[in-house]
Amino acid sequence: RTHGVEPTDWNRFIWVVGVGGGDVSGAESTATVSAHTKQVLVLLSAGGVGMFLPQLVPLLEPISGTWWWPMTVGSLMLVSLIGDLWIHRSGKRSPMQFVAAVNGTTALKLFTAIGWIVAFLVNNEEGRYEYAFGTFGVFVVFTVVLVWGALRQTTTGKKN
Repeated sequence: RTHGVEPTDWNRFIWVVGVGGGDVSGAESTATVSAHTKQVLVLLSAGGVGMFLPQLVPLLEPISGTWWWPMTVGSLMLVSLIGDLWIHRSGKRSPMQFVAAVNGTTALKLFTAIGWIVAFLVNNEEGRYEYAFGTFGVFVVFTVVLVWGALRQTTTGKKN
């Protein structure tokens, strides 16, 4: 029981998905967790599409058989998911922490992408342009998704 309200299966599900935090018996809490859950699903979907991008886009075909591409997209997705959690938590604190989280997440993704690109360029002769521009494209997609989610959080949030 939470504050005299009988918890429903949906509220229990939201509580588990929302990293086990807080009272979700009210509509506002459920909407906040639900928006964050949507953001995580969009990031996971973008990562899933990114994994198969070399098979879908003929220009990226030279890198389709390498292990570099899935590792790059997977690490960018992981950094984006960690950054999304950081942004979500900092949005409940102060505007300065929120801005620091958005900027910090973008910087982490940028350095991750640059590290993979440099390592690929040092070790491979073929597919250099395709890999570099493909990695940058995936970086841009994850950045747009995170900024979109952060913008939605600020329009529905109280402090920002």
